[in-house]
Amino acid sequence: GEQGLAAIGATSQAIVLVSSVFWGFSTGLGVYIAKLFGAREYSRIRNDIYNSLIIISAVIISISLLLILFDGYILDFLSVDAHIRRDAEIYFDIYIAGLTFILLNAAFIQIMNAMGASSYPLYMSILSAVLNISGNIISVTVFDAGVAGIAIASVFAAVAADAFFLLKLRSNFKKMELGSERFKLSLSSFGKTLRYGFPSALQQSAMYIASLIMSPIVNGIGADATAGYT
Repeated sequence: GEQGLAAIGATSQAIVLVSSVFWGFSTGLGVYIAKLFGAREYSRIRNDIYNSLIIISAVIISISLLLILFDGYILDFLSVDAHIRRDAEIYFDIYIAGLTFILLNAAFIQIMNAMGASSYPLYMSILSAVLNISGNIISVTVFDAGVAGIAIASVFAAVAADAFFLLKLRSNFKKMELGSERFKLSLSSFGKTLRYGFPSALQQSAMYIASLIMSPIVNGIGADATAGYT
């Protein structure tokens, strides 16, 4: 209902701001991989992709832990209405706990586009949307799980899409005849990706800072305003 909608929307701008950094980085990653792919430097593609995915995941997990640890301060900053605070905290914590899987979707989409498999992200977006919507309906109408069920459905849909993306990625590597040698974790390799990803990450996050500034003002009016703004 209205309270649930407000609880989801109360922290949405904070979630979007954090996510936007990694959306932007993923765009830069796609540009870098497309450059390697166009130059037929296939031997570097797998190593750089795995390096980026592992380091990105580690960074997101670290940030997610901090966000969950300080969720009370974040809700205070956002001026979340007391009537929806508990639900807002539940949704925020569950969604952030699964943020790594959700944001890896963006990285996989850019990687697939860079490697010429541009139709595959569309199929995965459709799959993710169907799973998400179905999960939302089932969690609310069947299990009466409320905002927790909605957050779990979002994470589950992302996990499923990530699994299919990873299978497709491995299939692409086999087609490139890259062999089966192990990749090497390298910060210097990630540094090359970072040069492409950082400017885009900065640009993306700058777009959502204003929305985050507005969020405490809207939330401060009350839960009805939060629901309407959402």
